[in-house]
Order: sequence, then C-alpha cells, then structure tokens
Amino acid sequence: MEKSFKETLGNQYANISGKKVEFITQLYKEFDILFEKGNYINCFEIMKKIIRLVPANSNEWEIKAFAYTFFREHEKAIQCYQKMLKLEPNNISTLLRVASNFIEMEDYTKALDCYLKAIKMEPEDATCWNNLGMCYTHLNNPDKAITSYKKSIKLDPTKKATWFNLGMFYFDNNDLPKVRMYFDKLLKNEFMDSNMLSTMAYFYEKDGDYNKAIKCTINYLKIVPSDDKAWYFLGRLYNFEDQTDLAIDSYKECIRLNESYSKAWNDLGVQYLKKKSVPKQWSVLVKL
Repeated sequence: MEKSFKETLGNQYANISGKKVEFITQLYKEFDILFEKGNYINCFEIMKKIIRLVPANSNEWEIKAFAYTFFREHEKAIQCYQKMLKLEPNNISTLLRVASNFIEMEDYTKALDCYLKAIKMEPEDATCWNNLGMCYTHLNNPDKAITSYKKSIKLDPTKKATWFNLGMFYFDNNDLPKVRMYFDKLLKNEFMDSNMLSTMAYFYEKDGDYNKAIKCTINYLKIVPSDDKAWYFLGRLYNFEDQTDLAIDSYKECIRLNESYSKAWNDLGVQYLKKKSVPKQWSVLVKL
C-alpha cells in the first residue's frame, strides 16, 4: 500500500515528511479493512482525511468521487472528477465517469457532450458509441441514436449492451420485428445481466413466444433466485405451455419465498385441478 501511494504522489510531494506518509498509509489500511466489511460511511470519512492531507493528488480525488457516487451525491462526484481532469485533461476514463454521473442525474445533454469529447480522443471505443446512442435516444434524436448504436456494433459485434439498447429503441418505437431480431441475437449469448433477461422475458411473453420467455426467466432466476414474482411469472409461462408439473413447481417456489402471494396460491390450485388432484386443490383453497 505504501509503495503504491508513494508512486502516486509524484515530484510535487517529494518533500512530504516520513511521518505524514506513514500516517496516510495507515489510513489506507483502515480504508481497506472497512471497505471489505462494507462500512462505506467510515470509508468516506477516511477518504476526506486523506484529501485534506494531499488535496492535489488525482488518485485521492478519484476515491473520494467513488464515495460520492456510491452515496448518489453525483454533483459532488462530478466536482471531484473535474478536479482530476484539471490535473490530467486527456484522461478519458475520468471523462467517462463524469458522463456516467450526468446520466445518473438524467442530464443527457451534458453526458452527450462528455461522450462526444471522449470519441474525439478514442474514436474506436464501442462503449462510448453505445452510450452516445443512449443519450441521443433520451434526447429524442432517433437517427443519431441508431447511427451511434450501429457504429458501436461495427466496432464490437459482441457488445451485448448495444444489441439490447437497439432492441429497446425499436420496442419504444413499436417496431416489433426489429425488437425480435436484436433480442434473438442477444439470446444466443450465454451471459446477460438480470435487467436484460427480465426485460426480454417480458417482451417474449407479450409476443407469445413462451419458450424464449421461459429461457430468459430461468436464466434470470439463476442470478436472482429469491425473486418471488419471477417464480410466479415462470409458473404462468409453464401454464401457457401446458407444462403443469413445472408450473406447480414454480408456484410452490414462489409461495416458499412469499407465503402471502395469493395469486400463486390461486394458480397452484388451478394446476392441481388440471391434474384432477382434488385433495391438493382443497388444501390450497384453505390457504386462500
């Protein structure tokens, strides 16, 4: 920790006393311990102490900005990153963090400006083009949004976020064939985040493609197994496909997670009725 800290100081801090460096190093150690325990409030207090001791060091501003971002104080986080940019004006990663905080604040105009600057520095960055498309989408500039998304895909055809964003763009514009096209491409990927999977499951269910909706929901539940609503949704999908036993298992899991889920109890009773299991149906009705 001490070695990395000294490396970040640079010549400007060459004359810092040994005792001061030792004290700051100890603060870093405390920070690491508290961070591992999830005690972010005290981590933040430690970072404020470090900032006061070495106020012009970009590495310290970065950690402080992280703390502000974590507590959703995005304006303060941006101020920290802007101080870093004064020290390193061509640091694209810092510029992108400013942009992401503007997005959290839903200030898409300022985020757009950041991404345009970033693209001038790194014109082949697929993530920048994807995020630029997202900004244009929110700013109601569909032509530039599509151009940006397609540029991102051209630079990196494996970028799942861009395929998803394009699908959502066409979903918002009620172009269902194109939604299917982009979501079907995404479905071939083994790994997707929970937001993508839940959104795609909802689309496929509304589109009447229950098998794909089931696939998305199962993969979603591998990530978020305690989501009772998702288990209920999966039960409904199995019901649509007349897979009664799997529907029963899904409703049971929903109820195990949330015993007061009345719709799950009701639909579980319906499944037992399908199987002509009257005793079990009555036991379910008692719960309602």
